[in-house]
Amino acid sequence: MAAACPVTKGDLEALLSKQSDSFKSDMAKLLKESTDSLERSVNSLGQQVASFNSPPRQNRSSGGWTGPGVLSSPPEIERAHRSLGPRPGDSNNTGKPRAFIVKFLRFQEKEAVLRWARQHKLDYGGTELRVYPDISSVLAKKRAAFIPIKNSLYQKGIKFRLLHPARLHVSFRNDDYYFDCPQKAQDFYIQRIVPPE
Repeated sequence: MAAACPVTKGDLEALLSKQSDSFKSDMAKLLKESTDSLERSVNSLGQQVASFNSPPRQNRSSGGWTGPGVLSSPPEIERAHRSLGPRPGDSNNTGKPRAFIVKFLRFQEKEAVLRWARQHKLDYGGTELRVYPDISSVLAKKRAAFIPIKNSLYQKGIKFRLLHPARLHVSFRNDDYYFDCPQKAQDFYIQRIVPPE
């Protein structure tokens, strides 16, 4: 004889109906969460695409860091980014600020900003900014050739500075001397600064 089953057909239908309803509500909840997440992602992506497709970034500080009348309109900047290096305030930072590299779309705008920066002090939010033109590797080598004489002058406490593009200015005994060649600067150092023995 077969044992009687305590569950009836009606009980099974009710149980399956309840599980089906629970499954449907769980699926609806998951579908809504997924849809909301996708909508947020699409909106964020749309904003990123809109900013990427916008015309070159118009100078956010148009006139905020240069003076009035430098440029007739905000400059078109092709690319701008910080150079590699530790952030100010990091434990391994040497206290030096990070360089910010800006590539102007128009040569004339770059030259106007450089010309203005040579004659004025740049200030942005209370922080002094310095503007330098990009230099080629050839010019960098010419400037690096002055490093030994600059070290010697520094050790003797003599004021000097390296002018652009590659010219050494030495202030010695209330006179100014200019050198375009590192060897001439070295000869001057040996003859005039280091006392003959």
